[in-house]
Amino acid sequence: LYEQRSTGSNYLFALQINYSTETDEDEVDGDMEFEDDDDESHDEEYALSDLLEGATNSATCEEELDDNDEDLLPIERPRSLPSGEVLETANICLACIEVIFDNGRFRKVFGFCPKGCDKMMLRTVADVKKCVDLESATAVVDGECSPRISAAERTRRILGFALGCNSSLTLPVRQFISATNEYDRNFLAQPASRTKRSSRTKSVCIARMISEYHWREEIMTLSGRLLVFHHPDKEEAYFTIHLSSLLGVRPVDARSNDMVGFCAAELETLGRIVRLLFASTGDREYWAKKLRENISDDTGELLENIADPSNHFLHKSTLWSREHRRRVLNCRRLAFPRSVQMSTFEASALVEDSILLGYEVQQQQSEDILVQFLDSVAKLKMVDVYQFSEQDLLTFFLNVFHLMMIHSNALLGPPGSQEDFVERMHTICYQVSDDVFSLAELEHSILKSSLPFPTTYHPGYCLPKSTYPFAIKSLDFRVLFALNVGSSTLDDDEHSGDADTFPTVPIYNSEILDTQLDATAIAFLDAVRIERKLGTPQFLITLPQVCKWYANELGGSNVLRLVDRLSEFLSQHNRVFINSFQELEEPSERVGVKYIPYSYTFRDLRVEDSRVRKRLTSLDPSSLSNSRQDGSISHRLDSSGRSRRSLLSSGKSAILRYDESM
Repeated sequence: LYEQRSTGSNYLFALQINYSTETDEDEVDGDMEFEDDDDESHDEEYALSDLLEGATNSATCEEELDDNDEDLLPIERPRSLPSGEVLETANICLACIEVIFDNGRFRKVFGFCPKGCDKMMLRTVADVKKCVDLESATAVVDGECSPRISAAERTRRILGFALGCNSSLTLPVRQFISATNEYDRNFLAQPASRTKRSSRTKSVCIARMISEYHWREEIMTLSGRLLVFHHPDKEEAYFTIHLSSLLGVRPVDARSNDMVGFCAAELETLGRIVRLLFASTGDREYWAKKLRENISDDTGELLENIADPSNHFLHKSTLWSREHRRRVLNCRRLAFPRSVQMSTFEASALVEDSILLGYEVQQQQSEDILVQFLDSVAKLKMVDVYQFSEQDLLTFFLNVFHLMMIHSNALLGPPGSQEDFVERMHTICYQVSDDVFSLAELEHSILKSSLPFPTTYHPGYCLPKSTYPFAIKSLDFRVLFALNVGSSTLDDDEHSGDADTFPTVPIYNSEILDTQLDATAIAFLDAVRIERKLGTPQFLITLPQVCKWYANELGGSNVLRLVDRLSEFLSQHNRVFINSFQELEEPSERVGVKYIPYSYTFRDLRVEDSRVRKRLTSLDPSSLSNSRQDGSISHRLDSSGRSRRSLLSSGKSAILRYDESM
């Protein structure tokens, strides 16, 4: 085990990462992987976790829908483009629901509620096939939706679109609507006393929304101060909530609940808002009252009492395929794309405000700000980037890249090693515009999609082959210098004229983007050094490592062509040397080059924006109460005076690891 953060760390998670020597064949199917330039062996497979050690274990992962299932449609799909109209029509199928079958196994069914029905009905794929043809709907969904959606979500959309496009009430359709089956009769009617855990304490059969449009029938059991969600026949927990981490319990009104005929409620914690479905209003009100009675005003730490933090803050969403081990960070609130329309201006303002809030989370020890931040980034799911101009796209995704870095650092701390950095780049994801991307995919498949692949790169780094219809089409090599992951490579005076330049990032604005990219390139390339060897006509040029990685884009193997390409961003002193190269005989033989070694020591990103100072200075530390009042979340210190942001660093070890089912 590698311990990333020490006990006194300033981050929400003090992590230990488990490195396994076993190879996972599903992790990078055919992606290009770089080896170390020194041919060192990098055999370890590294991963952020599925679950934290504690209330749950690797055998009881939270979000799990088996895509290789006879209940789903076979997958044969091309590269896709999204469409709001397709999604709107597909949402006639309200949900994919895992119901408990008579043998105790889960069976996938799909929820529908045609006009005039007073209760959602549950149907299988076979039921839908009897009344409508799925072939044309399959072609539309496969052609218009992200290829990264899971098999369960793809099936839901095909069924919904097929029924939504069928306007005729044929006999099979009427039978489909009027029939009642065993799933309708048995849903949320499972006995809640088949295990020792549930027989000792109060339990109820509920359905829990595990991702957008995906539900699972489970037993909810109150065991002491722990709310446990589990299978009726098994003790292991899918998901747990410590009552002292609950911020509130509230009913969902009928207008906001698509699951007609059932009653919904939401449980709010710092990291997640969990939606539950009850069979009756009586069940919902009974449990809402019971849980509210157990919510204490407690002096303890909210974060410390979260039973399984990785499942609260890092969502293994069943909306997306398990081909890559994605964990969605902007997950506090589930989003339903049809409910909000956001303009380009609003979307740009949202990501800018999210960056400012994320920076405040790093600077201020306030749980109120943390909730504001997590809610803000969750709204990014609703952004429609297809309405953006190319300039707006580049601006938006540059800001999102740095927002994801700030977000992951706030939760996990900066990467503790090269392996940790590489794993985080491939694992940490955001859900935006009905699609999902990791940091690596955002960097290479969206922001750098028009640039050639680097000739070499970080050891063990797999270049993603994902394609996105909203990828940046224009070539702009300044993007190479604009992306900042917080490396300390250029942090010292030897390699940077201004030691405070990095890792500082601006909040990019489309109206002044060109000026900002120039300024960032100038600041980054301030590390370039051109020196003449005393008494000789020989010159040595020192360049950042990125110039070696992207040599093909910047000038190939000809170093003179490379520095000429960069000359407009270099200092006047360096440009004088470059001009003198033209007077040399055989200049290519007289000019050498070396590259600054890349540092895998990382620190938090700093945000350079006038609004940062205004927001931080406007916060009055004395206004942060030491108790929970009027439903607000306050900052608290433990008995040692240490901030709550050192989550699990005192008394509870947070161990992140993958399990095989992830």
